[in-house]
Amino acid sequence: MTHVPRKFRFSNLSAVKMAFCHLIVDGESGTEAYIRAYKPKGTNLTSRVQACRILKNPDVVAYIEQLKKKSEDKKTLVRIEKRIWLAKFVRDAKEDTGKRIKAIEVDNEMTGDNSPQKVEVFGLSELLGMVRKNK
Repeated sequence: MTHVPRKFRFSNLSAVKMAFCHLIVDGESGTEAYIRAYKPKGTNLTSRVQACRILKNPDVVAYIEQLKKKSEDKKTLVRIEKRIWLAKFVRDAKEDTGKRIKAIEVDNEMTGDNSPQKVEVFGLSELLGMVRKNK
């Protein structure tokens, strides 16, 4: 069972529900988190239904959000940190050119620079109207 830090304990959530929440935040599906936390004897369908029921509990939702916030602060890079790292990598002349180009491509995907240009699509009636207007 996942360890639940004391400062995060919600008095109205059982230890098993808190373990379920931790598993969700760690990336498990609702069904898998339910199976691992509750160790049910029923089917996966029953586990999926129970997981959905638990995930609708406002206290569970609040606890998961609190865990996610704490987790994000420590584990993940924000977009700007990723872009800074990519920029340093690209500017490092010692790195392989192919890898540097790939880093530029990743950065372009993050910023949307690879997105297609806006293309206007007309329906038949609009197109006919334009043609008739130009006659």
